[in-house]
Amino acid sequence: MPRHQAATILNSIPLPPVATTRDGFDFDPRPDLWRISSLQARSIIYDFSHVPILSRALTHFLKLTVLDVLEKQSVSHAQNLWGQFLAFYRTILSDGGAEHAIIDIADLMNYRAALKPPTDWKLGVVRVLLKRATALGYPVVTPEALDYLRDAVISQNPTGTHVRTRDPRRGAFTTLELERLNAALNDGYVDGRVDLADYALCHLMLAYGMRARQIAAMKESDLIAARGSDGTTIFTVRIPRAKQRGALAREYFTVRACDRRLGDLVERMISSNASVKVRNPDLQSQDWPIFIASRCGEVPGFAYHRTAVELNTRIQHVFEVLTPIHANPKRFRHTLAKRAHDDGADIYVIAHLLDHSDTQSARVYTEGGPDIIDRLNRSMVMELAPIAMAFAGLLISRGDIDAEQAGPTKRIHDRSLPGDKGGTPLGNCGLHGFCSLARPIACYTCRNFRPWDNGPHGEVLDKLLQDREARQARGYAPRIFGLHDLAITAIARVVQLCDERNAAGVAPSLA
Repeated sequence: MPRHQAATILNSIPLPPVATTRDGFDFDPRPDLWRISSLQARSIIYDFSHVPILSRALTHFLKLTVLDVLEKQSVSHAQNLWGQFLAFYRTILSDGGAEHAIIDIADLMNYRAALKPPTDWKLGVVRVLLKRATALGYPVVTPEALDYLRDAVISQNPTGTHVRTRDPRRGAFTTLELERLNAALNDGYVDGRVDLADYALCHLMLAYGMRARQIAAMKESDLIAARGSDGTTIFTVRIPRAKQRGALAREYFTVRACDRRLGDLVERMISSNASVKVRNPDLQSQDWPIFIASRCGEVPGFAYHRTAVELNTRIQHVFEVLTPIHANPKRFRHTLAKRAHDDGADIYVIAHLLDHSDTQSARVYTEGGPDIIDRLNRSMVMELAPIAMAFAGLLISRGDIDAEQAGPTKRIHDRSLPGDKGGTPLGNCGLHGFCSLARPIACYTCRNFRPWDNGPHGEVLDKLLQDREARQARGYAPRIFGLHDLAITAIARVVQLCDERNAAGVAPSLA
């Protein structure tokens, strides 16, 4: 393109002095460096000085196109388009030396040849940006290159691979992993290792498998409590919809039922925000977020909201400190959908749970069967026990029991065991107060349980394995016959600890 023609275009289609993103953030798009703040992240950088080989006119057209995406769609979508274009530029255009005024068919074909077959979807992302620029009237590609982009069959970015392959770090959690995460979170809160904000945040993720951006957009008013005349409270939660094309962060909502315990927890979280509000009286009239950030932020209408990146990092950190399990919001979403399918939900229900507008992405969760282990014998459970880490109590001898816990009311039995085994204590309860757990099976996964080293734990294990096999033989659903799998692994671990103590020459205490 001749320089005089480029100058004419630059003057006729100038960048405005102020532009506003779809999230409502104002910035000056005229410099080459843009710093955008959003609910996704505090600061996202677009640096157009990273394409020095491109002509001023071509760079100008690309800036106008990215700006159009920011104004009409999302910051993350614009970031993805520009990021993939930079990868294309560095691979093909940056080594040429001569200035590029337009992208031709050779550039595109060379880039596709440089990509390995599983990654040629990256050219598809570049195609989205270049075709959008052309639709806006900007001459960024030659006619031949445009024809190639329109006609080329380019594979999409593969999705669902982690779910299909049951990836242990990125796919859905197994039932044992999910129960372990829940138990570890509760124990961490009791121990003081997890504060109230992190506790409520992680339980919201466990319950709803939301995108972090959806939690970032939530406000205190999204917890709705209906008080009954009989003193009961029914909770519902409004969840802002996310990833809807052209939709604002709080333009559409999905209303979900909320468990009473979770509702009470979120109410406590909201009550704890009062001290922060007092320190910021100028914001009393605004809707406060459930999870308050340490600084105000720059996105209008979302003062003191944490960003999606901050919440994502927090969730992952909390769970990985408590357990060796790799946890992030995406895995919880995978798990929510996979468990819904295992429980018989159809693809439309799964798409609704995931807040999808169609069923295309939800289809992957309907492939394959449930993750419950079909056969679980004594040998297998002994191998699983150390990995599952389901036993949270402390193995003791009877002589280790203090006077306060020595009474018969503190002893745990399994009266269903045959013969005198039913009268032999399994251990003691270390809780100083009422417990609502179903004894004795639930005790093995409780942190307050003190199993005796001479208790009939092996008999309890065998009984549960036999019951599991009988339910399976009667045709019960996997979710039913696998109901006690976590407890089974906990009991197996107790059996192992007893065996290890005996092997070390420590005689079991006498009952």
